[in-house]
Amino acid sequence: MKKRHSGFSLIELMVALVVIGIVGLIAAPNLVTGLSGYRLKNASRDLCSNMRKARSLAVKQNRTVTIFFDAAHKKYLVDGQSPWSGRDTIDEYYGGGVIFGRPDSGEAPIDFDGSTVTFNEQGMSINGAGARKVGYVYLTDNSGSGYRIGVQTIAGCIVLEQWTGSAWK
Repeated sequence: MKKRHSGFSLIELMVALVVIGIVGLIAAPNLVTGLSGYRLKNASRDLCSNMRKARSLAVKQNRTVTIFFDAAHKKYLVDGQSPWSGRDTIDEYYGGGVIFGRPDSGEAPIDFDGSTVTFNEQGMSINGAGARKVGYVYLTDNSGSGYRIGVQTIAGCIVLEQWTGSAWK
């Protein structure tokens, strides 16, 4: 009785590798462009989360909590501390490409007075004089995509909106 060995021939293996290579070449540019948007979305969500945490901390500890934004150095500090362990900037933490900037205009990327937002003991956003304050911080990447994170109402409601190319949603 003769045993038959089954398997792949060298030609079949080479054809499979060529097909995998072609699919990889087609998919690679989409992955590279998608990575920038992924980093921007994560940075925006984290900033929104850190603003909500700061607001909650102010209420919980019955004190004011301030977030300082430094657009020139691509960083922000929550109560004087960096929210990223071991890294100093948004750009460094998210692997590059994320900056403070507005995709909709050339105006300043931070609407808050003095580039700070302060939450009081009731969770309301106030400025240095104690007056209630609303405003936004804008994040963008090299592709022109953008998000804005801000205090939308004097009650301290924090929102995250995406730039669609013509409007904020």
